[in-house]
Parts: sequence; C-alpha cells; structure tokens
Amino acid sequence: MPDAHQGPESSATALLTIGQALMAARTNKGLTAEQLANHLHIGVEQLLALENGNTSELPEPVFIRAMVRRIASHLHIDPDPLVAQLQSTVTVPSPTPAVVRPTRTNRRPSLLWLMPLVLLIGGGAVLAINRMQQPTTATVETVPTQSASDQRPPAVSQRAASVEISSVQRTWIELQRNGETEFMGWLEGSRLIDDPEGVKIYAGRPDLIVVSRGEQAPAALGPITPLRWYSLSPEP
Repeated sequence: MPDAHQGPESSATALLTIGQALMAARTNKGLTAEQLANHLHIGVEQLLALENGNTSELPEPVFIRAMVRRIASHLHIDPDPLVAQLQSTVTVPSPTPAVVRPTRTNRRPSLLWLMPLVLLIGGGAVLAINRMQQPTTATVETVPTQSASDQRPPAVSQRAASVEISSVQRTWIELQRNGETEFMGWLEGSRLIDDPEGVKIYAGRPDLIVVSRGEQAPAALGPITPLRWYSLSPEP
C-alpha cells in the first residue's frame, strides 16, 4: 500500500504518469489539446500542464482529481484507478489565511487640523452676510405634466441581473450552470456572470472570492473550509 505521506517527487511522478496516459488516450481519439479543452470548458494551458505533470500550473488537489475524472470519463477511461492513485500520493496542503495588517496611525497631537475648520467657519460667515444683503426674489418653477404614455416604469439595469466575482489573488474555480460545467480554470481579476439563475461555484479558496450582487455590499464567498458548492442565483 502506498504511503499517504509520500514526498513531492512521488506525487509528481504519479501525476506525470497519469497525465501521459490521458494524453495518449486523447491522441488515440484524434483530438488536439485545444479541441478537448474547448469541449470540457477548461483552459488548454491547464490541460497541457496536467498531461505534462506541471504542478506549478495546476490548482489544489481536489480540482486536479476532478479534472482527471472528467477527462478520463470523456475519453472512455475508467477514472477510479487514476483518482485513487492521486488520492494516495497528492496531499492537500493546509491553507494559509490571508493576513490583513492594521495600518499605523499617528498619535502625536497636532493643531494643524484646526486650520481648515477655522477657514471653513470664516468663509461660511462671509457667505451668509452676503446673502442677507442681497434681495430675494420668488421664482415659480413649472413642472411639465406627463402623459399616460410617458409614465413608464424605469428600465431594469442589466448589471442588476448579473453577478460579479473577483479574487484578491489567483485561485482556481469551477462554474456550473444547471449542472453543466460552464468554466473551469484560474480566476484572475474579476468575471461577470450574466443571468446567474441556476449557476453555482466551487472554489479552492472561497475566502479569496468576493461576490458582488447589484446594490448589495460585496461579500466573501465563504470560509476556507469546508469546501462546497455555492449558489450564485439571485436571492429571493
């Protein structure tokens, strides 16, 4: 039985062996890397990294196993032995939470902040005196009436029906719409999801994902653990 705590060399060797097997099956099917990646909605760079065992360009182990299972199933290879081999060799590193350092404040007393306040009070007094000296005239503003045809409800903003996800640092995600994978790859910067009804997200670092829904305040997707699917559908 293989040791569950084998070193990086053993993990890399197992991943390279599995990647080469997937690449051989792909070429036997007459598929290019671009064709297979487009069909599975994954990045071609990640597919090539998996086939070449390049761990520096691959996400967390849970996503690697998911990629192996999807690719093997599509190529009509039994995925269970491959996933089991990864399970016994690729260990999950403990996530390190993002550290927010508090900013230092200057505690030394200073009277410089009083200067703008004095100038503001003085300027307001002068403006009030000038207004008192000017004669006031009453103005009547006519408000045009609107016809029934003009009284239309305001248009609903397209962005209000969208959800924006962003990440403070590069992290791996998978997006599914109604059970079908829509995107799997690295999230860098932000991504706008139109019509998020039926869309859910699985992230390797949910605490790094920020979700913005319309006028609501942006919020983190979730804590570091446990890893699970999160719905992006509009809240009732």
